[in-house]
Amino acid sequence: MRMPQRLTAVIGTVTALAGSLFVATPASATPASAGTASVASDTYYYKNLVSGRCLTEGNSPYNYTVVRRCDGSASQQWSHEYLGGSFTVRNQFSGQCLETSRGHGGQPWGYPCNGGVGEKWIMRNNGNGRVSFESVSYPGQCLEADPLGRAEEVVLWDCSYAANQLWYS
Repeated sequence: MRMPQRLTAVIGTVTALAGSLFVATPASATPASAGTASVASDTYYYKNLVSGRCLTEGNSPYNYTVVRRCDGSASQQWSHEYLGGSFTVRNQFSGQCLETSRGHGGQPWGYPCNGGVGEKWIMRNNGNGRVSFESVSYPGQCLEADPLGRAEEVVLWDCSYAANQLWYS
């Protein structure tokens, strides 16, 4: 597993490319307004701060995204493409993008990348190598794991930047 410093370095690189992509405080974090597409060549594992489990593209018929014990598999590896204010997050096993078509309680899944708004995310730097993922298609809705760290389900919920909405690499 990569250490939080690795993610911090990527965020710093993207910030250098896009101007002020992130602001340190989550409530006021805003993306840059313009930029060109660039692909991060590295892959990342995202662990949830509460459960310590990794963001994983599931193997259900709809490839719902879940959190599972970190095992180093390709279904737990993600890369990013910066799109001038937002990112697509691509799973290395399936090649599909993290996408959602429902807010507030909707469960994201892997879906063939098509450039649609449902696969665009704002990665907010919450300090200490932790990020949150806010949906572009559902502003104010963040990727969230079970607050008690027991269930595998990952959903969109009102951004609170609580520990169950924070991810590290």
